[in-house]
Amino acid sequence: MPIAISKMPKALRPPWSIAAVLTISMVGIIAVLMALLTVVDIRRERAFFRDDQQERGVLLVGGLTETLANHIYFNDVDALRDISSMAVQSRTDLDYIQMWAVAGSLLAASSKDNPQKEYPTFLADDSFGFESARNGISTPKFQDNQFQLTSPIYAGPDVVGIIQLGFNSAALDGELRSILIQHTWQALVLIAIGVVLSYLMARYASKPLREISASAAEIGQGNLDAPVPMRGARETAELGRSLTKMRDDLRVLYNDLEARVESRTSDLAEASGRLMVEVSERKAAEETLSHRNREMEQHSLALESIGDSVNFVDLEGNIQFVNSAFEQIYGYTSKEIVGRHIGMVVPPGDAREEEIRRIGDSTYHSIWSGETVRIRKDGEEFRVHLTVAPVRDRSGQVLGFVGVSQDITERKRAEEALREAEERYRLIFENARDAIMIFDLNSTIVSMNPEAELMTGYPAQELVGQRATVYLTPESARRVEESMRMWLAGERPARTIECEGVRKDGVVVPFEGRTQFIRDDEGNPVGYQGIFRDITERKRAEAERRTLEIRALAQSKLATLGEVATGVAHEINQPLTYISSMI
Repeated sequence: MPIAISKMPKALRPPWSIAAVLTISMVGIIAVLMALLTVVDIRRERAFFRDDQQERGVLLVGGLTETLANHIYFNDVDALRDISSMAVQSRTDLDYIQMWAVAGSLLAASSKDNPQKEYPTFLADDSFGFESARNGISTPKFQDNQFQLTSPIYAGPDVVGIIQLGFNSAALDGELRSILIQHTWQALVLIAIGVVLSYLMARYASKPLREISASAAEIGQGNLDAPVPMRGARETAELGRSLTKMRDDLRVLYNDLEARVESRTSDLAEASGRLMVEVSERKAAEETLSHRNREMEQHSLALESIGDSVNFVDLEGNIQFVNSAFEQIYGYTSKEIVGRHIGMVVPPGDAREEEIRRIGDSTYHSIWSGETVRIRKDGEEFRVHLTVAPVRDRSGQVLGFVGVSQDITERKRAEEALREAEERYRLIFENARDAIMIFDLNSTIVSMNPEAELMTGYPAQELVGQRATVYLTPESARRVEESMRMWLAGERPARTIECEGVRKDGVVVPFEGRTQFIRDDEGNPVGYQGIFRDITERKRAEAERRTLEIRALAQSKLATLGEVATGVAHEINQPLTYISSMI
């Protein structure tokens, strides 16, 4: 049964085939051998050239010595120049000749480029070579494929001059080029033969290996039934047998592995089921924890946001937490107060321990709430409204206590001021000489002062809760309701009106009233107040005054009428008197 086996990593695969390795190796060996052979032949050829040139130079010097000695002895410079020029021009291997006197002066020099001129060479100032020649010793020197010979010229036993011969390397260069070309062709032929032989050898040697490699590839791909060849050389056959054994071992291991995998798969499935349950439980726990963390964060933000002081103390009374409002009210920072006893904020004295014990005992079973006194960091005492409640765990055990307190100092001052203001208003309300009534927006009587009771003849308990119109005459009730409608509509009717009320004993009482709205903190009307005054006496006085004014006006009119009648009578009497006199 095929199984999946991963392929060999790329880094472990051989980069070249056997044929390539054998070919490269054969070419390298041939190249190295031919290079060594070429170097040996070149060195041998140069040695032959050096010996041949030295022999030629010695022969040439020997042939010219007698002739040159005579001309040097007689200082025949022209003859010396002719001889040197002829020798240089006649020999292809000779580059130059220089002839020197023993004293060191140049007698003649000739080269292929300058037949009659001095030829500068690198031995012109070679004191070693000249000294050896003065002493009768020839000095050969071979450098950069050029041969140079410095030799003495004898006249009998005496050295009369020195001759320098410079031979070129044209023949050597030609021979070396011939050697390089010959060896190159030989190397190419040998390399070609080696490549062919390497290919044939590699093909012969690698065919069984390729077959084994193909079988190994099939086994590597999971085919454990692939045939493995075992022919070829002894090593190749041994490799085939080893691969066959490995294939059989793999088959056994695979069968065992299948059983183990099946068992392990079952175990993993069971473990996976348990893991899924654990993951689900853990996820649920994480969600619960996250929810609780969010709730705690929200609670913490809520505690920090409220304006009331909040603190938490343990069972020993040590403060474990305070919010920012606590810090502002009590003057302590969280670092200063956390870990300290709650008694730090309770005023000292005999009642401190008693209050702490009493509040602690009460809150073990219920919530305690009340007013008490606390002390700030700077020593100032102030009143607070304190609520203390126990904090319990899920089993009901008390873990500590949470306290919520509000600074009620300003509220107490406001309440005291309000009580004082209410007392002053009550005194004014009850002792006023005018009748005062308080109405809601429906004109229902809310309260009335004693003067109002006297004016209406009704006790307060009979009129409170009744509409104001119950006391008024129908016309006055209509006028009052119209005035209230205009006030609520935003219009501005007369603030003072005169009305008539019917006292409890039936007597109609005229009165004058002035009203104004009662507004809440936002300026919205919530009711109105009316101040009323009995104007019965004023009405009676006004009536008497009007009666007197009418009487005075009538008397004034009668007097004026008398005066008019007198005047008319006089006017009438005058003509009558005139007529009487005329008669």
